[in-house]
Amino acid sequence: MKAPLPADEPERLAALRESGLLDRTYDPELESLVGIARELCDAPVALLTVVDEHTSWVKAGRLAGRDVIDAGPRDDAFCAHTILERDLLVVDDARRDPRFSMNPYVLDSPNIRFYAGAPLLMPNGHALGALCIIDYVPHELSSRARGALVALKSYAETLISLRASNAALDRMQQRKERLIEYIAHDVKNALGVIQICAEELQTSVVTPDLAREVGADIGTASRRIGGLTLDLLDAIRAERSGAMSVRPAPVDVDELLSSTTRAIERVGRARGVELAVETGGLFVRGDRALLPRVLENLLDNALRHTPPGGTVKVSARVAGDDVVISVADTGPGVPPSHRDSVFELYESKSESSRGRGIGLAFCRLAVTGMGGRIWADDAPAGGAMFCVALPESTK
Repeated sequence: MKAPLPADEPERLAALRESGLLDRTYDPELESLVGIARELCDAPVALLTVVDEHTSWVKAGRLAGRDVIDAGPRDDAFCAHTILERDLLVVDDARRDPRFSMNPYVLDSPNIRFYAGAPLLMPNGHALGALCIIDYVPHELSSRARGALVALKSYAETLISLRASNAALDRMQQRKERLIEYIAHDVKNALGVIQICAEELQTSVVTPDLAREVGADIGTASRRIGGLTLDLLDAIRAERSGAMSVRPAPVDVDELLSSTTRAIERVGRARGVELAVETGGLFVRGDRALLPRVLENLLDNALRHTPPGGTVKVSARVAGDDVVISVADTGPGVPPSHRDSVFELYESKSESSRGRGIGLAFCRLAVTGMGGRIWADDAPAGGAMFCVALPESTK
């Protein structure tokens, strides 16, 4: 009889992947544990198994029969029934239990008759698999064996939980180190612009036009550093609280696009990239402080990935009850498989440098906080297009 899926199956599978058990082959600590279970429970076989979408994997112990069974279909696994329990699952005689009487492991080698399994529960309550004992003759589970199985399964749960916690801490540390590298790279670039401007002022005849140009470059670089700092602080606060603090109000989209692109237009000219803006007298409901920073990040991302001679186009259109603000470039684009990961805070699965850092992660947190949506798509002229949808508003 096939075991039904647990109610928490998606979360259970996620916890199993995070535990690292699926990646392990030989595990001396778990092998020792099942050896103790075999001796204390006076059973010929003890196993520690985990159950994924389709397979029951033996992670410690050996089950002889049909050579050595180290994996089998989930539908045939006794442990697929055990993960539905919160206490021991005991089968005195599998031939007389309707769940297992027609099971291939009962009808054929290894001819299982007795089974007792304890679900391996994580602190969040998800069952990853089972610690079980097996016999080839039917009998009842003794009180001594019951106590030993419960105690050893608790030890196994603690061991697995500690390993998972250590692995999670290692992953978090690696992500934060990468994030620091990306921030340092962006700050270094901005400071480099300021340094070049300072050298130009020291070595050139300073005319009013040069002073204005250099001042604009210094202002852009300084805003970039300030924006990185604010984005990082807001992203960390949002991650801790679960949401970003916003103050919704009507925002003039034409004014937003005009002021934001004016500040970054000079950067585009210096890189040989044309900046095109289409406006249409629209208003959205958003945060007047956060929304310009969202657009600045999207423009900066587009300019950095558009080659000289390319174009970055900013536009706004009505879509149902929303206004969609789009930033399209003629750069390399974002593969469909990476269009969600570019918005992650600590790492990017993207093959390009898009999304590495905090800019796009901040954008998603801010837009979501404003009740909107953000996504990446193909640009009409090739390249990438990042879209922000926010509720339309009146003045």
